[in-house]
Amino acid sequence: MQSIPIKKNLKLAQFETWTQKLLFRENGIVVDLTGWTIYFIVKSKMSDPDASAVITKTVTTHTDAENGETAVELTSSDTDLSTGSYYYQLEFLSDESSRKIVMEGRLTIEKNLKDS
Repeated sequence: MQSIPIKKNLKLAQFETWTQKLLFRENGIVVDLTGWTIYFIVKSKMSDPDASAVITKTVTTHTDAENGETAVELTSSDTDLSTGSYYYQLEFLSDESSRKIVMEGRLTIEKNLKDS
């Protein structure tokens, strides 16, 4: 079983749309996500408060909650950021009020070559 949080660095182009599909399982059994909230938070510095995040996504409607499936989506306006390196965390708050980090790492925003 993979340890949580998963350390994963991401690279996106400015104005790129992006979707991260997630499947929640515990001991190989899917977890019902009904009542859960998923958060995707991107900050300039790891020490920045969440209120200062450059991207904040909150997901409460899941693609298939009963079967543990959800997705976080970024639009082109979400990725309308200066090129450079940021920090992100993807967390969940279960219906039992247990907040845990699922994934974290660096998010690099690169120049969109299509717009050059």
